[in-house]
Amino acid sequence: MDQQLKDLMGERGTKGRKADITFLDGSGRIEVKGPGGVREYTLKPLKELYAAGTDSPSVNPEDDKYMPLFLGIEGSIAAYYEDEPGLTDGMVGLTLDQLAMDPDSVPAGDELA
Repeated sequence: MDQQLKDLMGERGTKGRKADITFLDGSGRIEVKGPGGVREYTLKPLKELYAAGTDSPSVNPEDDKYMPLFLGIEGSIAAYYEDEPGLTDGMVGLTLDQLAMDPDSVPAGDELA
């Protein structure tokens, strides 16, 4: 998460943030209702959040800074599975491979992506 969004949400120690977030559309625009009032914000691309300033374009699964990304992906897969119980490991693997190439480019027709 970027610092600007953290500031909009307001810090509350290690127990989380105190803000409500509403997704406005599929383009990454959100509305943040936090301590400073209601503000509109556009989420930053994954490349900007996780790849900027790194020596390698790959993600180290042992590094805790990537945990929010991994948990978000895992949660989306689990939610998709609830609606589509025919989802297979192979289908998930193909989607993750496609997204690993370019996380900003969602493959056409792949609802999971």
